[in-house]
Amino acid sequence: MQKSISPVPLMVGVTGHRDISDNEKSRLIPHISEVFNDIQLIAPHTPIHLLTPLAKGADRLAAEAAIQKGIPFIAVLPMQQHLYESDFQDPDDLNEFRRLLGRALRVITLPLYKDNTEVDISHDSPARNLEYAKVGAYISDHSAVMIALWNGWEPESEDSAEVGGTEQIVRYRIMGSMKGFYEPDLILQAPDYNNIIFIFTRREFKQNHIQEIPADLKDRFSVEQRTGENSYHILSPPIWRDDISGGEW
Repeated sequence: MQKSISPVPLMVGVTGHRDISDNEKSRLIPHISEVFNDIQLIAPHTPIHLLTPLAKGADRLAAEAAIQKGIPFIAVLPMQQHLYESDFQDPDDLNEFRRLLGRALRVITLPLYKDNTEVDISHDSPARNLEYAKVGAYISDHSAVMIALWNGWEPESEDSAEVGGTEQIVRYRIMGSMKGFYEPDLILQAPDYNNIIFIFTRREFKQNHIQEIPADLKDRFSVEQRTGENSYHILSPPIWRDDISGGEW
C-alpha cells in the first residue's frame, strides 16, 4: 500500500516586544493575520506552522492570530517551564501563558546555554538574558520567514544592544551572528533566505522610535511595503522573489 506523504510545513517565526498596550494589541493582530494570508496566497498547498516562545506581548499575539487562522503553532521555551514561568508574576499573565501552551501543537524546551545553571537563571540576570537570546536565535534559524513586531529603535552601537532583546534578534536574523554570543552553524545557516517582515510596533513603557527601515538593512535586502489597512514591510533577498515566481513553494 502506498503511503500518503504530507507536505512539509513552512515555518514562520516571531520576535518582538513584550510591553505592548491593549490598544496596540488590537491593532497588531490583523496585521499578523495579513502576513499569514499573504503567505498562504504565495504557497496555497503548503501548511504553515508558527514558532513562538509565548512570552508576553508579540509572541502571544502571533499565537492568537495563528489560532484565529487555524494555523498550528509550536511553543519553543528557553528553559524548563517552571523556571520560565517566573517571568509571569501577574496571575492573568501566567494563566494566559498556560492557556496558550495548552493549545500548542508541540512544546520544545531548549537546553540551557553553555555553562548556565538553574541557579544562574533563577532571577533577572545576564545569564537569564542569554537564554532569551538563545531562543530568539533558535527560532530564527528554524524559520523560513520571521515576523518582527519592533519599534524600529536601534542602540548607538552593537555593544550596547540589549542581550536577547528584539533589536538584537532582528540583527541576528539579518546578519547571521550575535557579537560575543552566538555564531551559527554555517552548514545549516542559509543567509540568502533570511526573510524578515517588520510590523512597526509602539511600546507601552518606553519612548517609541517608529522610523524607516535602517539604511544598512535597506542596502542588504530589498524592501517592499505592503500597503493597505494592515500594511507591513518585507525585507527579502532577490533569490526569494525568484523562488516564489517560479512556483518552487
